[in-house]
Amino acid sequence: MALENFFEKGNKLAVFGSFIYNPKSANDLDFTLFTHQGKNPFYNPERSRLIRRFLRDQFGHFTQVLDFSGDTRDCSMPYDIDDLPNNDPRLDGYLLTARIFPDDSFLADHFRNEFGAEYLTRTFLRYIQYVRDIPESRRSMGWNFGFSKKYKDVAAIISAAKNFVKRSDSKMHGLEQLTEEYQRRYDELTAHFNRGEINIETYSQKGRGMLYTFIFDIEDRHIFPKRLLKGIYLDSYYRFG
Repeated sequence: MALENFFEKGNKLAVFGSFIYNPKSANDLDFTLFTHQGKNPFYNPERSRLIRRFLRDQFGHFTQVLDFSGDTRDCSMPYDIDDLPNNDPRLDGYLLTARIFPDDSFLADHFRNEFGAEYLTRTFLRYIQYVRDIPESRRSMGWNFGFSKKYKDVAAIISAAKNFVKRSDSKMHGLEQLTEEYQRRYDELTAHFNRGEINIETYSQKGRGMLYTFIFDIEDRHIFPKRLLKGIYLDSYYRFG
């Protein structure tokens, strides 16, 4: 295996973003590294032949450009696996949507220490809030940047919900059914776009609106106890919908 020595030292590699949950729309392959003391064993991870060879072994041939995203505290460096930050929305997304090699037990332990036994539920609900409010941060980066990403947000939430249901110790039939319903709706919307029946503006707006109704339905159908739903509301619908 191309990264055998890297993994034997307790390091991890995570592939995340639309390459995982919406590959047909992915322009790049996003990945990050978790290493002891946040050390970077690769001069340039994006150009590392070992990393590219490993990813081809895992995913087959891909044309996307590699895009390394480091620790939110220093984006040029890997995360320190021994000192992970709390309340980092990227980590929430990695737990719920990423493919982590060779395993993600370290990340589950991190959130278990932060939240306790209900760590998976609390992380999922916090991640929903983060994705719900993404347009606000995107607007500060430029309207066109934010607009072009809107249709991917619901795909991220659907992927997170699927993985949450799969990993949950409790039976989550309500969320599972809701997720399947929204997956069908999103697939239909994407098919309309791919056939040229709607333009990118409509696709983005309808995709974003689908995210807000998904969050509303989670609360409306009483899928989670009210004590866990603090902050899950539709104020962002009126600001950004």
